[in-house]
Amino acid sequence: MRTTVTVVLTLALLAGCALLPARAADIRYAPPKVELTLDSTSYEPGASLAWRYTLYNGNDHPLDLVFPTTQVYDLAIWKGDAMLARWSTGKEFAAVTSTTTVGMGETIELTGSWTLPADLEPGTYRLEFILTSTTPEPTGTSAEFAVQPAVADSLQVRFTSDHLIYRVGTALRVQCVITNTSDRDVTLSFPTEQQYTWSVVECHGTTVFDWEEGQTFAAQLTTRTIPAGGSITFESSWSIPRDLAASGFYLHFTILSDQLGSLTTHRAAVLIGGTPPPE
Repeated sequence: MRTTVTVVLTLALLAGCALLPARAADIRYAPPKVELTLDSTSYEPGASLAWRYTLYNGNDHPLDLVFPTTQVYDLAIWKGDAMLARWSTGKEFAAVTSTTTVGMGETIELTGSWTLPADLEPGTYRLEFILTSTTPEPTGTSAEFAVQPAVADSLQVRFTSDHLIYRVGTALRVQCVITNTSDRDVTLSFPTEQQYTWSVVECHGTTVFDWEEGQTFAAQLTTRTIPAGGSITFESSWSIPRDLAASGFYLHFTILSDQLGSLTTHRAAVLIGGTPPPE
């Protein structure tokens, strides 16, 4: 009899447990938290854009990301509703399936860069990031950026020497002025501490003076900002040897910033000769 009662009570308890509804608070779900960040808010046409994508799994179960090919992501540039460029265009990917599992509370990170099309006009654009996995979870995101006119389009460069004819044994002075004609500040970047170089070349091709010879420069990035409507000036000089043979010479002046494009190098012609002044 005692056994029978025990079984009945046990069955009753099991039945009662089966009838208890699951509490919604015990099930935690949230879509993946994704973010796309860029290394700048504005770029020139044809510039390199660096990006960083993160995906955080805040759920209480792992997230499996299945990729049907070796392509893990794609990028697209949008102007309003029009897609202007796609990163994967012209690229090939092997049909090899792979899976990346993002555990509970874990974050995955992807980084890369993309050279923007050179024909982008000034304006605001949207960079879309597409994770190419087959998961139904929302994993895409985007970030806005601006395209500004090329730096070279905003600048004027004037390179001059203080005379056209020089006497041996005297000083030859050069000046290079960069003027910002735009209504915004322009910052030039230089790969090292050196910002310019220049030389004097005899008309038949012999270099008679190299300004940077014997100098050392720190290997650190340097910048010069030219305010809107303002200018910066580079000045230097060379003491012409007293025994230099009379001839025509070319002055080559180079600004060591790739942002200047065709404005990087400038040339002027001078005549040097005569007799040296008294010592």
